[in-house]
Amino acid sequence: MVRVVSCHHFLSQDVFLSENEPVAFCGAQGKLLVATTQHAVNVHDLDSRGNVLHTFPTVDIVKQIIFCESGNYVATIENKASWHRSIVTYVRIYFKWWIDVSGQPLKVRIAGSAPISCDSQSWNKLFEMVELPLEKTALCIACCNQTSALAVSLGAIISVFCHSKKIHEGSKQTFHDFDHFVDISVPIIVQELSICENYFSCMSGKAVHVFKIECEKEDTSENQNCEAATNIEGNDPDLYDENFIEWRFESCTLMSSRDKNWDDHIRSKLHPKSFPINVHFHAIDKENEKFSSTEECEFYGPLLTVRGCPVEVRIDSKVFEMFPSASSYISAVTLLFRQFVSNENKCLIGLQLIPFYESEELKGGFADPLNAAAFSTEKCFYSLPWPNLSASVSKLRAIGCFFSTFQKGFLYDITNEIRLVSSYSYTSSLKGVVLETSLLHALTETGLETYTMHLPHSA
Repeated sequence: MVRVVSCHHFLSQDVFLSENEPVAFCGAQGKLLVATTQHAVNVHDLDSRGNVLHTFPTVDIVKQIIFCESGNYVATIENKASWHRSIVTYVRIYFKWWIDVSGQPLKVRIAGSAPISCDSQSWNKLFEMVELPLEKTALCIACCNQTSALAVSLGAIISVFCHSKKIHEGSKQTFHDFDHFVDISVPIIVQELSICENYFSCMSGKAVHVFKIECEKEDTSENQNCEAATNIEGNDPDLYDENFIEWRFESCTLMSSRDKNWDDHIRSKLHPKSFPINVHFHAIDKENEKFSSTEECEFYGPLLTVRGCPVEVRIDSKVFEMFPSASSYISAVTLLFRQFVSNENKCLIGLQLIPFYESEELKGGFADPLNAAAFSTEKCFYSLPWPNLSASVSKLRAIGCFFSTFQKGFLYDITNEIRLVSSYSYTSSLKGVVLETSLLHALTETGLETYTMHLPHSA
């Protein structure tokens, strides 16, 4: 049951002005980062009535800005008008943003390249900026607050980058970097994106797609046993696998005593209700099964394909150079796919994954980025943001997915069995929505509305 809370639990509110026009903003653990038209981000202290602590520069005008808690970095999509008046987008990551960078030169380093060497004292105070090498226009970005991975929407492709710290060969100092991991092809144009560990939710103007990345390691011992069994001369496979059936396609047109024996063999292996036998070729099925973009549809997983709209995962070849033991068996399992019909080009907003952990304390997070981050121990690491590689992955108790139309919100439980938990009907058209652990705040044309929310597995 959903309850509407008429008395909001906000303790206070502060209103402060910005000297320059704001274009994007995000929260950063007690700080408000406001990007302006002056190619700068103002860091406001919310505990001091919004006073500006300092400002750090951006290369171009910010379109979207996000903050990653575990990686303690700020990521942006920035726009720049080219000489022929077309808009060029860049994805840039800013490290050590809590340092006053007045007087520092503004230098952008491409991800994968080492910075210019300098002495250790200057290195600790160096404002780092990393630009991701992208082949297409970035539509939106999202980060994982557990693994520090960064995902970029390139339309129908989601490009995932791993956050890492590396050692400079000359100065032996550590520096931040990003390495391309995988490209994920999805059946929609991703305009909003949310990730949590190996869970991905993406949304176009009219459709929502939620899927989970799964990794499988090849069982070498099992393969060796199979090879040993097949190498024994004169062995019948039936002796090693009681469920083995030799399929003979020519028996459909040719009838002989041998075919009759083969038919009896099949009937002895399979249940009588298994007949008639239908063989499905998945490649052909995917081409034949297409859903109409003009009809509403909803699918609950787990599904490997959704009516001819598969999710394909392509691993960067450099990953195997750095991690020879990395699994090459990576697949995407669809958990939820829902499409809406609307005359508007965009009828969906507010996409968000809601994870619930056994402990709310975030490993690697900082209570105050401006203080604790400056004294954190710098260690060299490189991790892959998939299951069993995140320290908090085993603590994930439940996870939900929320999205909304302008009239109604939907909360799904995607932990085990996929199901719709609650729906929220707003009193008027929605302007924006924010979720907490147990509350949903919806800003509508008539005012602020608060609803209770709960996932069954989160208790």
